[in-house]
Amino acid sequence: MKSPMVLFALLSLSYCFGTILRISAVVVLPGLAKEIGIGAAMLGFLSGLFFFIYAATQSTWGSLCGRMGPIRSCAIGLFITSFGSFIFIFADNSLLIGLSRLFTGLGTAVFFVGTLIFAAIAFTPDKYPLLVGLTMTLGNIGSTIAVAPLGILLDAMGIGGLFLSISLCFAFIGSVLWFSRQYDPYKEKIPPVHKTFSMFALFTETADAFFLIMKDRTLLAIAGVWASTTAAVITLQGLWGVSWVEAASGASAAEARYCISLVGIGMVLGSLSGGFITRAAKGRSNICIFICLLTWMFWAVWCIFSFFGADIFYFNLCGLLLGLFSAFSLVFSSSAVKEMVPSSKTATTVGMANMLNFAAVVLLQGLSGVIIGSFPKDALGNYSTGGYEAAFGALLLCQLVIYMNIPRNKYLKLPGQKGNTVNI
Repeated sequence: MKSPMVLFALLSLSYCFGTILRISAVVVLPGLAKEIGIGAAMLGFLSGLFFFIYAATQSTWGSLCGRMGPIRSCAIGLFITSFGSFIFIFADNSLLIGLSRLFTGLGTAVFFVGTLIFAAIAFTPDKYPLLVGLTMTLGNIGSTIAVAPLGILLDAMGIGGLFLSISLCFAFIGSVLWFSRQYDPYKEKIPPVHKTFSMFALFTETADAFFLIMKDRTLLAIAGVWASTTAAVITLQGLWGVSWVEAASGASAAEARYCISLVGIGMVLGSLSGGFITRAAKGRSNICIFICLLTWMFWAVWCIFSFFGADIFYFNLCGLLLGLFSAFSLVFSSSAVKEMVPSSKTATTVGMANMLNFAAVVLLQGLSGVIIGSFPKDALGNYSTGGYEAAFGALLLCQLVIYMNIPRNKYLKLPGQKGNTVNI
């Protein structure tokens, strides 16, 4: 397949399926945990294993995409993910669940960063925000499919049939990409000196990307926006969302799944329109701050609804808007990270930023499990809403600190680019 757009579509589809697998924990793990007697802390740990390996390998996958090309790298990731999904068919204990989460986390880790790197090298810069938005749209469609519709499939097919089908889908897409690897445009865009494989070079590039982000206060703040928003959305969609809505509103499991699906629908709509908003904003920091504060407001309203035990209708409405503005924040921040670094460092820096995203996910899922588990259960064995509110309330306080470090009246661009030194 020679067409860059077709290859981009396959990479984006891989990310979509990877998101389905990532978010599937919110549907599959709670029921399975009850069957084998896993508590909240262990459930958070097993779910977090996916994100631990996902985070730890982001920058490495970014470097490999630069050396092997995103097409070849994503094909390898698809084969690894297929194997991890196959393991879950037999997962009747914590060990097999953990192994499956580790392998699927390792394989899916390349999909997003690989798609963004392909978009950066195969298309003109003005198309990049739109392609980021499109990629996130497909990923968020996966998030939506992974809750209510996946629950229906799980009931109809069982864990074995469902995860066998998922495993075969990953293997098929991986095979198509593998046989299309010769059409990867990285061969023309990346100098030969960067295509040699060396573990020392990978480590050096990873360390350089880390310190590049840490040394620039503005870049660190934008990476913080990306990371904290990612952690909040994934932890809600992929772990606690359904049980939280059930406990707070008294809704049934089906109604709670629908509510969390609305968060995914909001993410889809936000990702679709976020690319156009980001391109029109041209990196203006004031717009970034405004979007961040609106996102924060809807998260706060969600926690308030939980505290007062609001009806499911209000959770549905808030969830839709929460997903919409979270997607705006994600598209804007991910595009800004790319614009704030030299093109020669795009692959490793985007990989490192995504690594920090999922380090935040691991941290939030682990700590939230401890906090939620420390609150008493009700007579039916459900966790108190106070635990959810405490965990996400702490995150909201951290986000306010991050937002305070975003400079006002500036352009979020690499020094020397047009508009960077012009006040708004």
